[in-house]
Amino acid sequence: MSASVIGSRDLSWSRFGLHASVTSSLDHLLLSAACLEFLLLRVFVRLGPIAPAGSVMDGLFDGLLTLGLVALNSMVVVGLAWLLLGWFEAVRSRAAARGIAAAVAMVAGAAAVGSGLVLPGPDGAVVTAGIVVAAMGLGVLAARCSPRRRLYLLLPLSSYALLAASYAGSGAVLGPSSGFLGAHALAEGVAVGAAIVSPMVLGSPWRGRPALASATIAAAFLVLVGARPWLPGTLLMWNLGFSLWLPLPLYAVGLALFMYTLLARPTGRGGNLPRACLLLLALGCLKLDYGPYALLGLTGLLGLANSGNLGHVRNRDQAVQSSGLMGDRPRRQTLRYSG
Repeated sequence: MSASVIGSRDLSWSRFGLHASVTSSLDHLLLSAACLEFLLLRVFVRLGPIAPAGSVMDGLFDGLLTLGLVALNSMVVVGLAWLLLGWFEAVRSRAAARGIAAAVAMVAGAAAVGSGLVLPGPDGAVVTAGIVVAAMGLGVLAARCSPRRRLYLLLPLSSYALLAASYAGSGAVLGPSSGFLGAHALAEGVAVGAAIVSPMVLGSPWRGRPALASATIAAAFLVLVGARPWLPGTLLMWNLGFSLWLPLPLYAVGLALFMYTLLARPTGRGGNLPRACLLLLALGCLKLDYGPYALLGLTGLLGLANSGNLGHVRNRDQAVQSSGLMGDRPRRQTLRYSG
């Protein structure tokens, strides 16, 4: 498939007194804060109960907790700023559909962060999930992307929609322990499927070292599950919302292919950005009931819908560079995709 992107003007941030590097900085800040929050609050601090006791270890974990909370709050602030600047860019592009989608995304981001204060409990989770999923759906519809990319985006979108349905149906997460295959369990299955097909959709070329590293990570996961079954299960459930109800080899394959997608060098200029968005989407996890994670899922999916070029770019010099996660900057160039 080939497509021409011809712009009569440079859709930069100059009219707003901003430069494209501002959005690039926000991209890096958001991803850095999300990764730091994941490592500190979802991994290291949760290992506290099994860590050796002592004043030194207690002080260490208190410090890690403080840094993790700083990263969490930074992630929220940067995520909201990211959505606001994305709306500015959509308005500047004079595309009505993108402008509406970006405006709804801003409302969804604010709702994700503030609904727990205004409407706490299960009702707040239902409202937050519904608004965020609606914003994701509009973002996918308004995105200017290839059919293959849009088809892939339906997987995480369907997963989040099923997750929202589980909240609406029970006010809590439904899982296989409830005696039937609940909506949350289906959402988990769709998410695993999205991880499995991610290298094909993101156009990751075959490379030996990333493949070896990804296989090693997946093998370590299986060894850990075999040695201490409760540890990975607990961490995945509390941190990512995965209950491991599917056969373990499927999770190992999904983890290996997802990590390969992240580690394989992109095939064109700007190819790192879709992978950063994919990581944000994964860190958002299956937890729409918690505002900061819902915000991560929203930004990750919208960024994946609008940034970079999914699929192999045959001519690297003609690849369009993104001006930020919320959309590509049109230039007088021609793109050629293989899919």
